[in-house]
Amino acid sequence: FFFSFVMDSYDSQSLTSTKTVKVSKEIIDPIKEKLASNKTPLPERFRCVFTLKNLGGPLAIKALATAFADESVLLKHEVAYAIGQMRDPEAIKILTDLLSDTNEHPVVRHEAGEALGAIGTDECLGIVEKFVNDPAQEVSETCELAVGRIKWLQSIADEKEREEKAGASEFYTVDPAPSAKSTDPQQLGDNLTNEELPIFDRYCALFALRDMNNNESVAQLVRGFESSSALLRHEIAYVLGQMQNETSFDGLNKVLSNNSEHPMVRHEAAEAIGALPSTNVEELLKNYLKDEEPLVSESCLVALDMADYFQSDKLEYADALKNQD
Repeated sequence: FFFSFVMDSYDSQSLTSTKTVKVSKEIIDPIKEKLASNKTPLPERFRCVFTLKNLGGPLAIKALATAFADESVLLKHEVAYAIGQMRDPEAIKILTDLLSDTNEHPVVRHEAGEALGAIGTDECLGIVEKFVNDPAQEVSETCELAVGRIKWLQSIADEKEREEKAGASEFYTVDPAPSAKSTDPQQLGDNLTNEELPIFDRYCALFALRDMNNNESVAQLVRGFESSSALLRHEIAYVLGQMQNETSFDGLNKVLSNNSEHPMVRHEAAEAIGALPSTNVEELLKNYLKDEEPLVSESCLVALDMADYFQSDKLEYADALKNQD
C-alpha cells in the first residue's frame, strides 16, 4: 500500500519483527531527530535508518530524507539505499533530485539511481534513462543497470508474477538484477568477469552465485574483484557480506587493505567483513577506524557495531523503537 504525505498515521509491521506499530509523528519524530543529529553516534544513526525503512510509509520517507543534508557520504548513501528498498513511488521525487544533483558525491547519486530502479515504475525508467551517459561512471553504470531491471520487469506479462519478481529476494533485499538461470558456477564466474557483457548480465551472474552460497560460488565471486568496474566490485563485496561465508575473508581483506581501490568497494568490503561469523574481525576493522578515506573509516565503525550484533543474541538490528514502547 502506498500512502499520501498528508496521512497522520498508519499501521506498519517490521520485516524482522512480528510487532505491529501504529506509525505516527509521535513514533517517527524522535527517530528522525536522532537520525538528523550529528551528535548521535553513527552506528545508532544507521539503526535509525533501518528502523524507519522497516516502518515504511510517507512519514518514514520524509524522516529519512532529512539525512541528505548531512556531510556523511556513507550515511546519505545508506539512506538512499533504504528508501529504494521500500519501493514506494512517493520517494521518486526525492530520489530524482538526489540523482540530478551533480554537486552530490557520485556514490550517493549512484544509490539514488539504484533506488529508482528498485521502485521500478515507468516514471523511474524515464528518469534513469537520462543518466546512462552521466560523466560519473558509478552513476552511468547504475542507471544502465536500472534500465535493464525495469525493462526486464516490463517483459513479464503476468502482473502477479511481475510483482513477485520485483520484490525481495531470499536474502530479504530488492536486488538490482535477477539471478541468472545457470547453475554452473564456472560459467557464471566467466560471465561475471566478461568485460564484453552488459553490466546487467554480469549482475545476473553475480546474484546467481550469491544464491548458491557455497565455497565454490564464493571463489567465483572473488574472481570478479579483478574487473574494471568499481560498481561491480562493490556489489561483489556486498553480496559476500550477505552470504556470510568465512571463505570470503581473504578476498575481502585484500580489497579493504588496498588503498588504491575505489572507496565504495573498500567500504562494502569493510561492512562485509563485519558480517562474517568470526571473532577475529574486530581487531582487523579497528585498524581502519582512522583511515584517511571517510567512507572506509565510517564503514568500519558501523561494521564493528554490526559484528557485535551478529555475535550476540540480539533479535533485531533496527531497534530504534526499543525505548519508545
